[in-house]
Amino acid sequence: MAYTMTHILIAEQVQKRLSEIEDGATYLLGTIAPDAVHANPGYHPGLKETSHLLPPDVRWGRVEKEEQVEAWIDRIDRFYEENKTKYDRDFLLGYVVHLLVDVYSVLYFYIPYVKEFREDYENGGMQFRQEAFGTNYEQYLTYSKEKDLQQVLHAGRAFALEGFIEKEDIEKRIDRLFQEEFRPQQVDTSGYMIYTLDKWEELIEGATDYITERLLTRYLK
Repeated sequence: MAYTMTHILIAEQVQKRLSEIEDGATYLLGTIAPDAVHANPGYHPGLKETSHLLPPDVRWGRVEKEEQVEAWIDRIDRFYEENKTKYDRDFLLGYVVHLLVDVYSVLYFYIPYVKEFREDYENGGMQFRQEAFGTNYEQYLTYSKEKDLQQVLHAGRAFALEGFIEKEDIEKRIDRLFQEEFRPQQVDTSGYMIYTLDKWEELIEGATDYITERLLTRYLK
């Protein structure tokens, strides 16, 4: 639903508004953890549907209806409530922030896009993913001018969440990011029509507000 830098940057903005987070590196590691299933040798989409807590009848990449998102949000809320004393809080908060970023992205970015391009969904979907990837990499380059993301993530403590994600996959995911998603490459975002910088900035700001409010009123009250 969103690439890694979108998750990292929103998580950092949310962290600035919360006093409850004590270990920032572990919190950020938690916020990339749901996608660590990609580092699993036996990866298949079902692993991602599980790690992201999608409802049983919803397939990855096919969340297109608001009622599907409402069921998804309910599962996330119950997941946190059931596990908030079982796992490291900073890691778990990061994990939930990742899921809520995807929720917000689907509700306010992806679903409106799908409705607009329904007649040419396959080609439109490909363009959406290509532009999202390019913007993600451009933001990584900007971020890297001030911080070493690989070092930040390695400073965090990884935890297995039983039935959802393995510790080993999280640790492998860090290095895989810099071999694949953040490998040196050329991107030109100047001609983007869907995932423009303005739209991306709207996503960052809106998701930060949405997630902060939800954490403060439901998870950390």
